[in-house]
Amino acid sequence: MKGRPHLLTAGNILHGGATETLVDLIGSAVIFTTGVTQSGVSFEIKLSYLDDAFLDVRLCFSVEINFKETKIRSVSG
Repeated sequence: MKGRPHLLTAGNILHGGATETLVDLIGSAVIFTTGVTQSGVSFEIKLSYLDDAFLDVRLCFSVEINFKETKIRSVSG
């Protein structure tokens, strides 16, 4: 992936929110492959950055996913 202009901060650095969204999307795709039929929410995402990511710089990601399916009771109002 390369940083694109609409994903950059004023300092031309890839916005952390864009990175976190990508990691969340990858996690959702991985969980989907397990056969889980209902969607959920990301409870916790931890990111460590090695350096700033600038426009048109190739980005490399290493993602570790810990998945725990939890049943939550229904709440109706």
